[in-house]
Amino acid sequence: MALSLFLTSVTVDAKTVDRIAGIAGEHVVFLSDVRMRARVYMASQPDGDALARARQEAKAMRASCEDLIDEALVAEEAERRHLQVTEDEVSSAIDAVARTNETDRASLMKMIRERGIVERDYRAMVRARVLDGKLLALVMPKDKRDDLEAADKTMHDELRAQVYVEDRIASAP
Repeated sequence: MALSLFLTSVTVDAKTVDRIAGIAGEHVVFLSDVRMRARVYMASQPDGDALARARQEAKAMRASCEDLIDEALVAEEAERRHLQVTEDEVSSAIDAVARTNETDRASLMKMIRERGIVERDYRAMVRARVLDGKLLALVMPKDKRDDLEAADKTMHDELRAQVYVEDRIASAP
């Protein structure tokens, strides 16, 4: 009788739960994370016709995947260097974003929620930005930090050169 249980064919419906969108060293970037991040980009885009919206979404997906790859590499390097970001630093950064947008934290967080972004995800993005800044301050010579965007890109390029990186979103047709 027990043997018949093993010999009985069982039909199982396989369902894809998530897909790999990118690889950064030993870190895997999942498509669900890329889509979540792309919502942030899309929330600030004006509504257009369907074709323009599709182009914006494709661009947001590529940028999101690139950002997540860079964040994974920064997190690995920061861990190697024992850099951390505290909750107080995240909160201070969120307060700075609110001030820049001439609002308070409560209003900023309400706006974030209205755009379909969960506060936990927003805090994770802010944490990643703060960690990126800390690592940049540590590894980039002061004379190369005049143009922060260029210095940040240089740092990310150097981190990417040290490991295997695959961006499946950017290489998709």
